[in-house]
Amino acid sequence: MTLIFFTASLVIPVYAQSADNLDVSANKQYPGSEYVLGRPVESTYEYNLDLRSAQVAFTVDETYSMRGPMNGVRDNIKWFFEQLGGDAEGTVIGSGCGSSSTDYSDSDGYHCLDRPYPGDNYGPGEPRDLAPGQGLISNENDLVDAADNLEERNSFEGPDSTVSEAVNYGPESSDYTGNIGYYGDEDYNWGSEASKAIIWVQSGGAGYGSCSGISDFSSGGLGRYMENNNFEFYAIVRSLSGCRSNFETAASNTGGKVYDLSNDPSSEDWQDILGEISSSLDTSVRLNGLVDQYSYSEDDYDEDNLQGNHRNFRFLDAPESSGQQSLSLTWRPVDIGNLDIKSGESFIEVEQSDGSFQNFYFNNQQVSEVKYVDFELSDYTVERDDSQVNIEAEIANNGNVDSLGPAQTSSPRELFVKDSYSTISTNISSISAGDTENVTLSIGNSNSIVDGNNIEDLFLHVDAQGFWNGKSGSVSVPEARGEVLEPNEDDNEVQIGYPPRVRDIQFNDIDAQHAFGVEAKVDILTDGNDFGECRLKFTNQENSNKYPSSGWVEGQISEINGDTASCTYDNFNSSVSGFEPTDNVEVNITAENDEGATGWNTDSHEIINRPPEVTVLEPKDNEPVWERDASLRITVDDPEADNIELIEFNDLIDNQLIESMPNPPDVNGEGTFTGEWQDLNLGEYEWGVEVEDKWGSTVKGPFPFERVVSQNYRVQNTVDHQYSSLIVDEGGQASMFFDSDVVTDNRTVTTYVEGDGIDAEYSDGSTQKTYEVDTGEPDRFQLRIEALDTGSDELRIITEDDSVSTNTTTTFPVYVRESVEEGQSVPGLSFYYLVFIGLFSSLLYFALL
Repeated sequence: MTLIFFTASLVIPVYAQSADNLDVSANKQYPGSEYVLGRPVESTYEYNLDLRSAQVAFTVDETYSMRGPMNGVRDNIKWFFEQLGGDAEGTVIGSGCGSSSTDYSDSDGYHCLDRPYPGDNYGPGEPRDLAPGQGLISNENDLVDAADNLEERNSFEGPDSTVSEAVNYGPESSDYTGNIGYYGDEDYNWGSEASKAIIWVQSGGAGYGSCSGISDFSSGGLGRYMENNNFEFYAIVRSLSGCRSNFETAASNTGGKVYDLSNDPSSEDWQDILGEISSSLDTSVRLNGLVDQYSYSEDDYDEDNLQGNHRNFRFLDAPESSGQQSLSLTWRPVDIGNLDIKSGESFIEVEQSDGSFQNFYFNNQQVSEVKYVDFELSDYTVERDDSQVNIEAEIANNGNVDSLGPAQTSSPRELFVKDSYSTISTNISSISAGDTENVTLSIGNSNSIVDGNNIEDLFLHVDAQGFWNGKSGSVSVPEARGEVLEPNEDDNEVQIGYPPRVRDIQFNDIDAQHAFGVEAKVDILTDGNDFGECRLKFTNQENSNKYPSSGWVEGQISEINGDTASCTYDNFNSSVSGFEPTDNVEVNITAENDEGATGWNTDSHEIINRPPEVTVLEPKDNEPVWERDASLRITVDDPEADNIELIEFNDLIDNQLIESMPNPPDVNGEGTFTGEWQDLNLGEYEWGVEVEDKWGSTVKGPFPFERVVSQNYRVQNTVDHQYSSLIVDEGGQASMFFDSDVVTDNRTVTTYVEGDGIDAEYSDGSTQKTYEVDTGEPDRFQLRIEALDTGSDELRIITEDDSVSTNTTTTFPVYVRESVEEGQSVPGLSFYYLVFIGLFSSLLYFALL
């Protein structure tokens, strides 16, 4: 039910509290006048109010000390009365007399004189009403004019005299200092039930009167008089020489307050002060609605915790003045059963001046059964493939009417997938009462809700916040969101976790086997010890064989870090029936979280066959072959120990088969094998080899080599020198020996000598010699070396052997250094000394022969 009440503030005047002719009519749902859970209902409340008003009198100090703030005081009093509106009542009473600051005609020199027409601004009189006419007035322009009449005057009374005048406090009486004043000459018609305020404004001293009467709350005192007649006393003051404590006492006892007045009061200063006074008078009317657990209003509501305690709702456009009024309230039933369709025991609550409340009840209305839908997510599947997440949900309607039927038009009813950041939805078609509907929804893997950048639990949710289109009575409700449309929302939502994302599939070929392992990364929530499982299926793409044939094989799932896990399967091999090496195998990897949501991905890999490994023993690249028949020798090792079925040695220059070895003997695919290439002439050759097992082959080559003469046939030239190099001064000469010998067959050869940066010649001056060399009988030759250029040079001894068409070159390093001055000691032997040694050695050699 919806409860309506009134409270009061300064803005709206009220003379008396009454409410009559209270009635309410309710227009039920559109269309069909049905009473549906969450569907708008328009209740129209009609009532008649006789309101009370606020009455305010400004009493203002008009002495010289008000010279500074007077302009600001005038402006803000005018602003205050403008805010009160046309029904407000009040006046402005000045403390001085005379028509101007130089006019003494209405004063006895110290005090204002009693005159019969205190409202006459152009005649003499005591502290007086500055507004035209008698009593309180409500005309806004007249109140503004009254504030404009404030000014500094020559003669004036004090706070007691001025406030006494305002509140009609007694006839002629003492002003508490012995001075006789005349007060209470004008009747201001203060209402007995109105909220009444006296506002005293003062700067500095305040005339010749007293302020003690204002704080006199003894019997018959001015303060007690204000208290007994429900006046609230306020003071706005500055630079007082006294009286502040009196004002504070009066304010405390009457519910008022004392404020500070600035020398140049701004509108901001006084708007705050007068606004606070306005609210404290508590005389406005505000129409509010109280909504209980059976309904709520669409005008202004709290979306959280709709069911439970009463909540207040403010209707800003509600009529709040006297007279016959009408208010339409759009609300919604949020519970099921037979309920009042108007909103229960609605009433207006009017606050009294003493703070109590008076209730005025509206007429009762008929009851009606609330129709409703009640969705339940009864089953679901969630599957992620390589491109999207596919969701299928079974939704049951456990309500008493069809959802989205002709009489319950709403658009849309939705199935949501949501996380803490976003939602994705799809519309739901009509579901009959007691029936179910399967709803599908697909989300691309790149969508932020499932893309892996924010891994968190997802939820499936059947919309309990649908948009109900149509009207309730005359109120158009194109997007009236119902916060509670179902009596039971506990089964509207299920947690599906994070649909696992299988990615980065990698294969690992296993050594020495026709087998591989597979591993994939899985994005999955890993916040518990048991965060899901994974399984695999292997399909031979060469034929239709699958493993396992009956379904899936379990993989090993384990956490890597954060919300990333790995799914592994260690060994899939060709021993599985229907699979052979080199077959291409498609692998499906599917992960499933604890809530049953799955994700899968596929990739393919070939069952590996590593071809035989071949190592060439001889002849290797550019290795010389000395014999006429070349031995081609290799070793073979098959990585999976497959039998070797064929070895072929090939001439790669002439593209001829050298030798074939079918099914050669091997042990588990290992062995050393030799082919023979016969009758080779001198020259360059290239060969290669191909080795096959059952599943593949290895081709090695080309391996170039040269058929050459054996080293045993070559002439052996040996330099006879006690150092590793010959050192010669620039421009000098040196001598050295070399021996020439052969191992096999005597023959005639020619030996040349030459060099870079040096001149080399035999001892007889020639640069070549032809001679016969016998096995085991070396020939010795002396060479003379003349240095030309400094630096590192080289002596070359080249022997040409025509019998086997070979040239044999022997080199020896020669270092030519700069010459030294004569007389210096130079290490080594002089030329003449070397010649002497040479001659002596020759003689000794021939003597030994």
